[in-house]
Amino acid sequence: MLREQIREFRNTLDLKAFLDSYDFVWDNLKYHEGTIREIINDRIAHIPKDWGNGGLIGNGLIGANIYKNSITSMKWGIGRGDIDGPTNCPELGCLQQRLSLGDVVLEVKNPIKKESLSISLRKAEVDRVIETDKGTLKYSSIAYAKKDCIIIDAEWEGEVAFDLSYVPSHGMTLKHHAAKAHEVPERCFPPAAEQKMADNIEIYNQKILNESLSPEGQFSIALASKEAGKNHKIWYISIGFSRHGFTSEKEAEELIKQVMAIDLNEIYRSHQKHWEDFYRKSIVKLPEKYWERFYLMQLYKLGCCTRPGNLHIIDNMGVWPTLSAWPAAWWNLNVQLIYSSMQKANHLELIESLIDTLEHYDETLSENAKPLGIDDGWFIGRSAGCDMKSYMPSYEDIMEENPEHVIIFELGNITWALHCVYRYYKSTMDQDILKRFYPMLKKAANSYLRITYKKEDGKWHLPMTSSPEYPGPIDPTSNPVRDANYDLALFRWALITLIESAKKLGIDDEPLMDTWTEHLENLTDYSMDETGYTIGKDLPLTVSHRHYSHLLQFFPLHIVSEDKEAERKVIEKSIKTWMSMPEYLQGYSFTGSAAMLAALGDGNYAYKRLSGLKDFLNPNTLYTEGGGPVIETPLSANESIHYMLMQCHGGKVKIFPAMPDVWRNAEFYGLLAEGGFEISARYTDGETEFVYIKSIAGEPLIINPNFKAGFVIEPKQEMKYETLENGCYQFELKAGEDMLLIKNSR
Repeated sequence: MLREQIREFRNTLDLKAFLDSYDFVWDNLKYHEGTIREIINDRIAHIPKDWGNGGLIGNGLIGANIYKNSITSMKWGIGRGDIDGPTNCPELGCLQQRLSLGDVVLEVKNPIKKESLSISLRKAEVDRVIETDKGTLKYSSIAYAKKDCIIIDAEWEGEVAFDLSYVPSHGMTLKHHAAKAHEVPERCFPPAAEQKMADNIEIYNQKILNESLSPEGQFSIALASKEAGKNHKIWYISIGFSRHGFTSEKEAEELIKQVMAIDLNEIYRSHQKHWEDFYRKSIVKLPEKYWERFYLMQLYKLGCCTRPGNLHIIDNMGVWPTLSAWPAAWWNLNVQLIYSSMQKANHLELIESLIDTLEHYDETLSENAKPLGIDDGWFIGRSAGCDMKSYMPSYEDIMEENPEHVIIFELGNITWALHCVYRYYKSTMDQDILKRFYPMLKKAANSYLRITYKKEDGKWHLPMTSSPEYPGPIDPTSNPVRDANYDLALFRWALITLIESAKKLGIDDEPLMDTWTEHLENLTDYSMDETGYTIGKDLPLTVSHRHYSHLLQFFPLHIVSEDKEAERKVIEKSIKTWMSMPEYLQGYSFTGSAAMLAALGDGNYAYKRLSGLKDFLNPNTLYTEGGGPVIETPLSANESIHYMLMQCHGGKVKIFPAMPDVWRNAEFYGLLAEGGFEISARYTDGETEFVYIKSIAGEPLIINPNFKAGFVIEPKQEMKYETLENGCYQFELKAGEDMLLIKNSR
């Protein structure tokens, strides 16, 4: 009976009762003058405080952050994740960057007595109530899940007076807007938006300049409204985009007309059904309301920012662009953290945007690697726009090993991103995914093979590359070093994974197999000293390092293991050394160390580090650093929570491996484990109550269910299993089979 209940739990859970208690509510909303925090770099404009008190909506492509713009106004900072363009300004960097799309502003004309704002996670909408001396205005706003249209549904009582309008922003990149005006040459400014009316639809066309300063693309904002009854009006906003050519107006206009033709009740029904299906993919229940609501909010944000079919990845902005020094995708941590929690959370559909984008830009990624003198490599540097173009030093400069020529040369970035794709495969054991992944990783590894060289010690070594974010004498975010642990870890993981993948795919004639095997057997070891892992050869960790680029071999790659005593000692020393210098640590330093400590089984310390993230968060859980907002860090905290609830690396699954003392009760349903297993489990009064496992692929399962006094199996027919060491058991389940392990109460 219990097994059937667990099977159906996600389908039968009362989502209204579960989710509605986790709404984000501002009961007495006020306008806050000033900025979120002091910005370190004075070239970057300050972010308004109310940006962190905004209501977030999104449908995977478009969205808005809805927050107070003044005492009497509220703005929708609208965004579309694939709209970017060249800066055409060397002072700001030459990569493609996200563009400012302007704002929709609602201005109340009467004195405001009180107002409130709330984010409904279940309904994926923002609601606001404004009480004035002339009556009350209420509105709700969604980014419609089925069509790319933002809807504002307003009703009012009395004589409330208000206006709603679109305010263009000149189509410049967000970094242009953030920089001091005198630093932006006038030539960088595109022409102002062109306004027109068509069938009672306001349309604003904004040309995008190419690198020759000629109009090449365009985005269009369309705004329309209709009366829905007495004192009831609906506004519709759509965003069209044409990277080449000027068809965006037609796209925006047609979207508006399509959505306006749909009955409003059907819009809400289908929108809420989409989000209900989204939340049922997995359920996590935690004993602390703060962390349970936080976890749900990160899932919601991921669902707002991407969806299947996108040919762009989630970048630093997501669908909520604002002033920033980093209005693009950063590939040396940000992208990887954004996509880190989707696998276990059973939201594989969200990872499709990463896989599809990498495949779509295959030629561009190969072009990026051509300075190495090869046609079959892949590379992406620290940052790139939607076009994935990125700068790489020449082969000669790399092999010359002059630090000034390789100031920022992060060779491993693309391989780390591919680790996210591989985890998708491992969570399903889907051969079709592996077939797509294999040639990608092969190209990334080719770039490493091109620059490795063998020394007199018989070992393969790497020339100077950059370990992301470790400060150096030339650049505060890069210190080129030979045999960087960042690259050794990623190259070693790539070799291991390619060899295993070729065998899994039955590729017996892989021409590079001997090369991979020989490089793996003779690749130089990680650099370390008495304090643990160093940055690279002859470069110890002596100053605060916000990144954990020197520790990837442990987390998230897990090619060194906490279960091997000698390696565990080095890991423990390394984490202790890293955290002993807190000066420049950022929020992701806390989420990363929390996951590492959880992998070591230290739930209390992991919880303490996770809790350190709170100091970096805004009330709506958005996150900022010195150069502005970035989206990845709060999202990565969900993976830290996963590590406390369930781990799956090193060929085994661990259930509740790092539960802090304050979490005496917890449960999850439908999390995915490597090997292709869907797992649900409950933790009651500090011990495992049950573990439910369903096999997706029919792979062997090695699991530590973490029962204190053994277990019984349901169904009761004899289930063959083998008892292993360290609390582990091996089961053989066919694809589609399930079983329930229940704690032995005797």
